[in-house]
Amino acid sequence: MSEASQVNQKGFNLIELMIVVAIVGILATIALPAYQESVRKGKRSEAQAALTGLAAVMERDFLRGNTYRNVLTLTTPLYPNRVPLESGSVKTYDLTVTVPTGGASYTLTATPVITDTRCGTLTLASNGAQTPTTPTDCWRR
Repeated sequence: MSEASQVNQKGFNLIELMIVVAIVGILATIALPAYQESVRKGKRSEAQAALTGLAAVMERDFLRGNTYRNVLTLTTPLYPNRVPLESGSVKTYDLTVTVPTGGASYTLTATPVITDTRCGTLTLASNGAQTPTTPTDCWRR
């Protein structure tokens, strides 16, 4: 046997390395959009929870005064549970309250600051109506 045939080869050659890089690239291409959608779903759930919590505050306020008011403008200690507009240090949704003259109803709106092309703006009305109604997973039931 010649000395060259007895040499043990160790490590990767360039073709093997390129195959590994290609596989990692394909996996990243598949995983990154799924991860981003998962993050958007989490932020959307936070906005839904914020709207639901704000609706509870609106209903408590209605019981006190027999009218709905824009509770986001109130600064009294009766409303310590105002809904945060941020997730961590990043603003994800703008929350607004619309109370028509007379205060007999309200509409709560969560407008995404982040990109959310699937569901967009979420609204919750005093009668319980939620939009958007499609796709059906925008409001988990």
